[in-house]
Amino acid sequence: MTSSPDQTLQAEPQSEDGALNQETRALFDRLRALRWGDGFSGPYAEAFCAILSVLGRHRSVRDVVEIMPHFEDGFHLIDLMNAMVNLGLDATRLKPRHEDRLSAPALVLSPRGVLKEPAPGVILTIEHRDGERIARLFDCVTRDIRPVNLDRDRALRGASVYVFSKPSDDKKETAAALRAGAGLGWFRALAIRFYGLLTQILCLSFLINILGLATPLFIMVVYDRVISARVTEAFPHLVAGVAIAIACDWFLRGLRSRRLAWIAARIDNIIGNLSFSKLMRLSSQTSDSVSVTAQLLRLRSFESLRDFFNSVAFLSVLELPFAAIYLVAILLVGGVLVAVPLACVVLYIVIFALMRKRIGVDIRRTARTGAASQRFLLETFAKTQDIQASGLGGKWESKYAALSKREYDAFARLTNAGNLAETLAHGVTLLGGLATLSFGAMLSFSGQLQAGAMIACLILTWRTLTPFHNFCAVIQRFEQIRNSIIQIDTMMDIVEAEEARAAGAPLKTLRGGVTFEKAGLRFETRTTPVFTDISFSASPGEAIGFTGRSGAGKSLLLKLVQGMYDPSYGAVRIDGFDIRQLDTANLRHKISYIPQQPQLFQGSIEENLRLVRPEANHQELWRALDMAGAADSVKALRDGLATPVIQNRSLSFNLLMQISMARAYLLDGNLFLIDELPGPLVMGACGLKLKVFIRENIGKRTILIASQNEELLSLCSRCYEVTAYGLRPHEAAPARAAPATGTETAKENVA
Repeated sequence: MTSSPDQTLQAEPQSEDGALNQETRALFDRLRALRWGDGFSGPYAEAFCAILSVLGRHRSVRDVVEIMPHFEDGFHLIDLMNAMVNLGLDATRLKPRHEDRLSAPALVLSPRGVLKEPAPGVILTIEHRDGERIARLFDCVTRDIRPVNLDRDRALRGASVYVFSKPSDDKKETAAALRAGAGLGWFRALAIRFYGLLTQILCLSFLINILGLATPLFIMVVYDRVISARVTEAFPHLVAGVAIAIACDWFLRGLRSRRLAWIAARIDNIIGNLSFSKLMRLSSQTSDSVSVTAQLLRLRSFESLRDFFNSVAFLSVLELPFAAIYLVAILLVGGVLVAVPLACVVLYIVIFALMRKRIGVDIRRTARTGAASQRFLLETFAKTQDIQASGLGGKWESKYAALSKREYDAFARLTNAGNLAETLAHGVTLLGGLATLSFGAMLSFSGQLQAGAMIACLILTWRTLTPFHNFCAVIQRFEQIRNSIIQIDTMMDIVEAEEARAAGAPLKTLRGGVTFEKAGLRFETRTTPVFTDISFSASPGEAIGFTGRSGAGKSLLLKLVQGMYDPSYGAVRIDGFDIRQLDTANLRHKISYIPQQPQLFQGSIEENLRLVRPEANHQELWRALDMAGAADSVKALRDGLATPVIQNRSLSFNLLMQISMARAYLLDGNLFLIDELPGPLVMGACGLKLKVFIRENIGKRTILIASQNEELLSLCSRCYEVTAYGLRPHEAAPARAAPATGTETAKENVA
């Protein structure tokens, strides 16, 4: 991107450019260091930093890192666009000469030839001087900032420009308030944003159907004007005309196919991302009440929407309105012959109405039996060893055979119904063709219709009936699409915990005060509550232990503190605020939590640690691992911190658990939650360091421990036993004296 600025442009102050360039470079180096290697590099990464330097100064490094793509080898245009969407900004493509809509910051993609990728740049500011727009452009390749004239710079001609703006909630087509007022479902409201493209597709379909008249009219003219009159002079012109019509038809169909493919991909992307985001933000009560199988089947059903827009079914829907064109042509050419396709259309409507209800019932039956089989398979895979140990293999096979039989029977009924509808539609199409040919022949014998006109009417009749035939042949597909849309509308209308707390106040500073006021928890799937009348108060810096039998609700009590569940009764307060009034996502970012089982995700050890603090440096990572007793084990690995976690099955359970503990140490929250830890882990060196940590942090941070280990509980100032009807005071056994060498070693390691 080169330009020839005039003397006015040369007078641009350089101090501000230097400061902004330095800020952009510092942000790039910081993000690159936090992206662990080459995952953040290239000109689009520079463009992202430049945009943030202008637009995102109010965001923390953590916020920025969290919205960036993970597990990528580079940072490309699609990654930049996705990151901006994750920041809550919409990208609008403009031309540089659109004065009224172009604003800074804006991404400029200047062409560099057919085989090369465009060169990205960022418009940092726009000023009006003497009636011209002067912009300061950051070149993402050379990292230079220079002034350009947006109205006269030749390098910007043909460039693609994207401006970023925050969408207003009241302007979103899918906003709940607007949908409620208009009586629209979520999917239909989403389709509004594609009305422009759909209008183009309908216009293309109209032109395609107009051109579809060329072939039958050509045949009619050839039979009635060329062959019968033996006039061959016009034949080459007729052939040339129909060839042009066919070429135009191919071209228009290609345009329509590309637009349909774009809509299919875009809707699939929007629905996939939003549905996944919706599932991630559902409250624990709502998500726990739906089985994993049901959620997976629901997500899989969304794939049918993407395929629908590229299928014969959707093309049939597009072609249906334009059948009137062929009916009018038959009326003009064949007169009374138009009664044949009209009668066939009526028969198609009757077939569709009768078979749709039956197929709908069969689809629901097939879905229920298929879900039952899927649930059974998931249960089998999860409990294979228990089934084998209990000698239930034979019974399990018999049960699966019965479930499979019901599933296959339901599928067979559905397939037979679909085949019956297709057979009936095919029969109507054949009858329509035979009737047109028979009545056309009678009219031809009586001299009311010429042979060419009869053949043209036959072709036009088939063109008229084809979309109706396809429409009836894919009734099963239409019902599946309808069910998918209903599922989407239902899921998108579910009241989510996070959306219900959209106005929740973020807690700027967590001091660690926790109060339960007659709190209770009950699940919809249970007739009795897990516990009720839980009351206690933990002052900042206090350590409180909770014990009780397995299943008493110790872990659920800690999840109430995290806001994972809403109390069914009473209230839970953090620093005096009812947790239902707080931004729970913000709250969880401030709470250190050690789970019962390792909670690790795809990626390396370093990536898993940085999930709680993306901005942490390597020294802080190693300190956290050392506090968890895992530093030596991680250093002994060939790839160290870059060792994959999920894919590497050689990592022991204890090491995975220690990595989870290190993540809690790394967060360093003022509220520390410790769930039921495995006994061997507590009794080992890792447990010794944990006990030292608890002793040294009493009075500094609030610590809540759920455990049956008396030695851990003895470190707390108070202990309670969790029962179904409240808390009972519990006297923890005094801690056994640990060997002096072990304690001293633990303290030295922590130090």
